[in-house]
Amino acid sequence: MHPAPVISISLPTRNRLKSVQVTIARIIDQTFTDWELVITDNASDEPGKIDYLKKLSESDPRVKLHLQPVNIGLLPNWIFGINQSSGRYYIATTDDDTWGETDYLEKLLEMHDGKTGVVFPNISIDYPESGEFRDKVLTHVYDNEMSRYEMCHRMVIDRQGIIMMGLFDLGVIPKHDIISVYDHGRHSHCEGVGMIRMVRDYPVKFCPSVSYVHTSYSDNYSLNCLKEVVMRDSGIGTFQLLDELRLAAKKDPGYEPALQSQWQLAFHYCHGLSKNYELKDGVIKPRQPKVKGPIRRFFSSKRKALKKFIAGKSRTASAK
Repeated sequence: MHPAPVISISLPTRNRLKSVQVTIARIIDQTFTDWELVITDNASDEPGKIDYLKKLSESDPRVKLHLQPVNIGLLPNWIFGINQSSGRYYIATTDDDTWGETDYLEKLLEMHDGKTGVVFPNISIDYPESGEFRDKVLTHVYDNEMSRYEMCHRMVIDRQGIIMMGLFDLGVIPKHDIISVYDHGRHSHCEGVGMIRMVRDYPVKFCPSVSYVHTSYSDNYSLNCLKEVVMRDSGIGTFQLLDELRLAAKKDPGYEPALQSQWQLAFHYCHGLSKNYELKDGVIKPRQPKVKGPIRRFFSSKRKALKKFIAGKSRTASAK
């Protein structure tokens, strides 16, 4: 019987053969090697994908391959992978993202001290369709040691800290608490509330020197959710977090700044919702832009011309 690895890496995947090969190559190139790679394939039907994964698992005993017979959905497949991990530490990646450095795992592990729940990395964003690359965008957001109150407040305001892609110490944070972040039935904005809950419940550290490289492209899952689903899930998350922070601040006033910032976000969410959507016959629909009639268009153009004329006169007078 083989001893458990130090780190379990979870890789949920479906299709995306070309990008997952890049993801896996970056994992294999890591300077830290005492890991297992738990691949949970969600019934891929892309030609060559399953053959590639099978050959990989046969050639490297650290690779543990699980093939779902049917597509069970993104979040259930993700949770399945968490449950298969056997290492002291757990970390996840996706099949269209990569790790920026070969010492990625090494640097994250160095910051663990037996008391820290999770160490999360910096993030870089790759836009392959435009060629733009934004390197280590969180450096100035979480770049200093901060209390859990400050970290919580910063997470509320910034929404970019990728707690769930960090390295978890399962001796501090049990698996069921990690799963609870995802196990809620939402597809869009699925991690926001849970990540901030992690910050409140456990010691969290930021590692600025290594970067999780997120690939942003037009066919990305998160960018292709139905607008109605995004709107609904955003509302659920916004007010769930507002209530959680209300209760947290009631017990501990240190969370009051985070609560106030979340209340402002909830207000702006409601304002944007009422501005862009309306309720018609019991159905939420996008508001139709108001069409100006010919008379309104005429007077509107005259008002604009008059404002332009007055502005020009005032500039001329001031020049004199």
